[in-house]
Amino acid sequence: MAQDAFFLKAFAQAYALALGQTQVPEEHSTLQALLNGVDAELNLHKGYAKVTVLSPAASTNNTQQVWS
Repeated sequence: MAQDAFFLKAFAQAYALALGQTQVPEEHSTLQALLNGVDAELNLHKGYAKVTVLSPAASTNNTQQVWS
């Protein structure tokens, strides 16, 4: 789960950067939808981690930043 969250945060950063650069309304809408989807998925991960009592550091040494 931590690895998935790590990649989701990377996608969120990439989408946010692209969102800041585009001036095409259709691209803006698509990127915003993708960013919202990543945010929703990260929230699911956080909720699952709480329910299953997973520690953010359970999988790797660098996951503290991933879960924030």
